[in-house]
Parts: sequence; C-alpha cells; structure tokens
Amino acid sequence: MGYLKFGVFPGDNGWFSITLCLPEIEEGLRQAVVDPAVFDAVCRQLPGPARWIEPDRAEGMSRVFGMGQLESRWREYAPEGRAAVLGFFAVGDSLVRTNPLYGRGCSFAAVGAQGLRDALDATPDPAERIVRYSRAARAELRPYFEVMRDSDRSAIRRARQTLTPGVKPSLKGRIVKSFLDDGVAIAIREDVDILRAFLRGFHMLEHPQAWLKRPGNLAKVLAAWARPRRTKAYPPKLGPERTEMLAALGLA
Repeated sequence: MGYLKFGVFPGDNGWFSITLCLPEIEEGLRQAVVDPAVFDAVCRQLPGPARWIEPDRAEGMSRVFGMGQLESRWREYAPEGRAAVLGFFAVGDSLVRTNPLYGRGCSFAAVGAQGLRDALDATPDPAERIVRYSRAARAELRPYFEVMRDSDRSAIRRARQTLTPGVKPSLKGRIVKSFLDDGVAIAIREDVDILRAFLRGFHMLEHPQAWLKRPGNLAKVLAAWARPRRTKAYPPKLGPERTEMLAALGLA
C-alpha cells in the first residue's frame, strides 16, 4: 500500500499470525503499532485481516513482537577470486541476508549447502574450496539477492515520496511503475501461462527475470500494458490511504 504491507500466515491447529510491515521512515505509526490495541485497530481498517480478528473467530494470544534491522547483506569470502579465509564456510543468513518478506531464507540456505557439498567433493585444497563455493553462491543466489534488494530500495523511495508533500515521481519512475502495475501484474493475473512462467523464477527454478525476456511472454505483457484499464484484472483496494488510516487511528 506504499506506507504499509501486511500478511496473514496460517499455522497449525487453528493458530495464525498477522504481520504488519512499516518502512523505517514511518516513525509515528511504527512506534504506535506495537500497542496491541493500535495493532488491532490497523487490522480492522484492512479488509483482508479484519475478518481474521473478529471476536467470534479468534482471540489474541501474544503481545505484538517487533522485528527490525531488515538489511540486505551479501558477504564475500573470495573477493576477486582469491580466498580471504580458509576452512570456514558461511551458509544461510551468515552468507546472504535478505528481507524475510520474500520467504527465501530457507531456500538460500539449502541451495548454499548443496553448493558447499559440491565444493568439498571437488577438491581437498582449502583455498580452491572457498573459491568454488563463492562462485557457486554468486551464480545461484546473487540474481535473486539483487532483485530483492532493488525491490526494497524502490519501496523505501515510495515511502519517502508518500511522506513528502508535493513530490512527483520522475518520468522514468512513473513509466516503470505503470509497466509493473498495468503490464506485468495484469498479465500475470489474466494469463495462467504467464503466471506459471513468473512462478518458475519466483521459486528459484530459473533466473528471476528470465521469463520476461522471452519474446512471447514479453509480447503478452506489452499487450496488457497497452490496453485500457480493465476493472476485473485489477486487485481490490487493499485498504485506506495513509491519511485515512492515521485519522482512523487518531494519529497526527
């Protein structure tokens, strides 16, 4: 929603969690939402989570837990193809750290572990092992890391623009947003073949942007982008605008 992301995550035996994600620049709302009453009030303004917290459906069982410092990090142990350390192999979050919003932490750890096994099997030389392992990590993980990092940077820019009166996105920014919102997103919602192609990259079965570079898929996206807005293909409104939300919560 620009100033807010949310998700409901079902668990076992009737348990579930609701996550509200706020950009760092949203200081007032970020500080207020740790109050369970404010947290629930935000959820009641969102058509999705609102039904999940209805008193006859669910009962809150914990306080609001905060999570911060969601910083993307890539650690390099063989810069420029030379081993910087011997006998130490970082796997999972100690090698690559990404925003958990994308849900790829476990996948990254599994892929990294397989790359480590291959490097250990390939040679007994400690320097060559870390070079091989780092090369595999760059090939298998770096493309997804960069896409997630760039997506986060875009979200940060949008949040800053929301809080800056009179700011107008650049022409390039408006074109990119229109292409993603009115082209890519709509084609994915309308065409099951495009959806499947997109999900191959999403689930790390191929490069995350490979599907869009295929001429047939790109043509479908461009066709969707060129058409007038079609109501059925667009998702429903996720919730109130920022000013409406703050007013409903009694926040300045």
